[in-house]
Parts: sequence; structure tokens; C-alpha cells
Amino acid sequence: TSTSAFVPFDRRANTAFVFGWNSLSGINCQIQSATNLAGANWLPLATRQATAASTRFTNTISAEPQRFYRVRRLP
Repeated sequence: TSTSAFVPFDRRANTAFVFGWNSLSGINCQIQSATNLAGANWLPLATRQATAASTRFTNTISAEPQRFYRVRRLP
């Protein structure tokens, strides 16, 4: 079992949310979001292939009052 850690996030001029995580080069991941942790309605936002020891993702800030993110390793 591998452990992943998020790196500090950044909010850019109230238009974008940027976060990153530790990764291994060549590993494919899917970034997902949900507005409620109680439900199982995670929506895919993007797929990234890691090219370094850390990977970053930028998402436009939406009108939703809160949004949760997770990164899932793809087979």
C-alpha cells in the first residue's frame, strides 16, 4: 500500500485553485471532486500522468460554496 501526501495549495486571484501531491513518474491518476463528503458522487475532472516526484492540478473556482478533491491512481 502506498501513501500519498498533498503539498500546499494556492488560490490565484480568486479564479483558480491549485494543489499538488507526491507522485511517481509514469503513474496515471484521475483528479475527482465532490460537493459533499457524505455521498458517493465523485466526478472526474481530469487525468494526469506524473512526470516528476510531484504533480500539480489547477481548477477554476466554481460557484459551489465548497468542493472536495481526491486523486485516485488508475490501473
